[in-house]
Amino acid sequence: MTSPQLQYHTTAQGLRIVYYPIPSQVTYIGYMVQTGSAQDPQPYHGLAHCTEHMLFKGTHKRHALHLVNRVEAVGADLNAFTTKEDTTLHITIPSRYALRAVHLLTDIVLNSYIPTEELSKEQEVIIEEIASYLDAPSERIYDEFEELLFSGTPLAHNILGSEQSVRRISSTVVRRFMDQYYRPDNMVLGIWGKIDFDKAVEMIEHLYSEPRVAAGDPFKVPKVKPTTTPERLIAKTHHYRTNQCHCIIGTHAPSLHNRERYAMTLFNNFIGGPAISSQLNLHLREELGLVYSVEANYTPYLNDGVWNVYLGTGGDTLQQAVEAVHRILDRYVTTPMSMEQLAISKQQIVGQLLLANDQHDSELITMLKSYLYFGRVSSVAEVAERIQAITPEEITETVGRYLTRAQRHTLIYK
Repeated sequence: MTSPQLQYHTTAQGLRIVYYPIPSQVTYIGYMVQTGSAQDPQPYHGLAHCTEHMLFKGTHKRHALHLVNRVEAVGADLNAFTTKEDTTLHITIPSRYALRAVHLLTDIVLNSYIPTEELSKEQEVIIEEIASYLDAPSERIYDEFEELLFSGTPLAHNILGSEQSVRRISSTVVRRFMDQYYRPDNMVLGIWGKIDFDKAVEMIEHLYSEPRVAAGDPFKVPKVKPTTTPERLIAKTHHYRTNQCHCIIGTHAPSLHNRERYAMTLFNNFIGGPAISSQLNLHLREELGLVYSVEANYTPYLNDGVWNVYLGTGGDTLQQAVEAVHRILDRYVTTPMSMEQLAISKQQIVGQLLLANDQHDSELITMLKSYLYFGRVSSVAEVAERIQAITPEEITETVGRYLTRAQRHTLIYK
């Protein structure tokens, strides 16, 4: 993905559009809306996710079955997902039908009809999803860790919400939420592939010029502000009837607009990324045999970030494994990576970027996120150049700023 090939357009209503033209038989198109669970109003946790589910229930112009048929009749794939800070609706479609996809997606984000009877059905689906998630401690522990770390902020609650909060949501509440956040100036539209861009822009301008009726007053939601590490470290243990122990050790990390995110991303990949050669996997699993699973994760949010290590182990090796993680992290708080380690890590992460870039649906999401939050789309070459410029001292400084033992919180399920 190289920036000179990108085409940009902003509609009269403020919708930002980015197009990456490729002579492909398949085109990837998506809307990203800058709203997620962090914008859920207090009584309605799970509202952003519930709204995403309701996007497929029909519009004022098309019934739900019509929406599905317009997609499936040409072999296309329509999907959506919600994060803590954004919601994405995207479609993969044969390029000859790309204009159809743009019209369909725009109709959905503009004119979704929220029938009460369909909402009731979808609430039951979501409640089943919540129950399934509650039965998976290896997933639930991540959300509880962020609840503790971001306590008192909109980032604290999980994306799905609870059964009680989901049942409170009405069709009017969903429509009010969409009116507030599904605005053209709060979204970006990305197109990767082959389309008549001028015709697409003309169509979009026309669709957005049609009047809309507001469903009610906007919700008041507190802005997400940076949080700080609590004076008292979190050290919490839950006891469950399980043969396995799950543990997270982590803390705050650089935010999305903090340049230290590059050093943190590189360190995260080195210490506990997907490669078998990551430091935690080599030491805890391959050498010591203490864990069956170990990984490091870094998520930058707009005004904060979270970094953690997850490990799954048996009860008899839990404390030994936890201490081993602390020892490895302690080492890199004060001791720089070697030049050889750094060179290999850079080569590895740049390679991972190239592989991810070859997955075009993933490339579309990256393009959307970059444009939504930074106002431009960075090429892989630009990101690779920034990574190659990172020094061992830069990593040590970042790790020392965020990951000292005095800053690490621990959550254990056993």
